[in-house]
Amino acid sequence: MLDFLDINQRSYYCHIQNYGAIALAEQIQSGKLPKLQKLELGSNHMEPKGIVALANAIKSGHCQNIQTLNIRYNNIGDQGAIALADAIKSGNLSNLYTLNLHHTQMGYKGAIALADAITSVNRPIKIIKGLNIRSLH
Repeated sequence: MLDFLDINQRSYYCHIQNYGAIALAEQIQSGKLPKLQKLELGSNHMEPKGIVALANAIKSGHCQNIQTLNIRYNNIGDQGAIALADAIKSGNLSNLYTLNLHHTQMGYKGAIALADAITSVNRPIKIIKGLNIRSLH
């Protein structure tokens, strides 16, 4: 079974965008990636809609082994960050060790939701990369 999925634009010049994220979410939700430990989705032009779909799929509990989640350089915004926070709070990312959020265009609402989620789980995430928050004005 697949344990590492690298759809990182910098590696393979993929741009899965929202439709690719939604297709991946459908595969996760259907239980086809239960052993997945590392998910690299950086620089794929995903927006909140795609990240929300992925977060909802993760909440379904069919992909609980994820240790690394990289969604850097995607425009997830507050909506995507809040959905990701909900997925973390669900307990279905209990093995998550590294979360890369570099340049994800979230604001303070998304950052607060993520901070709350990260600090409320039994096994807190050890490495959080690039929590860039856009202007608070």
